[in-house]
Amino acid sequence: FGSSVGWMAFYSAITYGIRTRGVELMVHLDETAKLVCNELLVSSPDLNLTFECGDMLEHSISDASVLLLASQCWDSDLKDLVCAKIEAELPPGGVVVDYSETTLGESVVMKCTAKCDGLGVSWNESQSFYVYE
Repeated sequence: FGSSVGWMAFYSAITYGIRTRGVELMVHLDETAKLVCNELLVSSPDLNLTFECGDMLEHSISDASVLLLASQCWDSDLKDLVCAKIEAELPPGGVVVDYSETTLGESVVMKCTAKCDGLGVSWNESQSFYVYE
């Protein structure tokens, strides 16, 4: 959730060939991702990648196996709503990767099973990522 212009979604679909759906609330970011995706599909028609513009709280995650949250800018109320959604909808065996340890930190269902520190990303030279199962 929070796929922006789609770079993480493109990465997972192209690098690993997994079915990927990006969900972004901001129309201009979603439109950019769709434009690039449509150009990619011309040369890679088997790419299983889609983008949807909308509220992540209204999108089903009942078929997700891996969920990436771009939650570093979310307020605590939104994080609580997303946590409740994940607890209610993510199927057994589902994995969540998050930039923040606070989104699922209080979850009674999801537990942090791994933390990766010091990863360089465009907004931070030393970003931590948290994996929940």
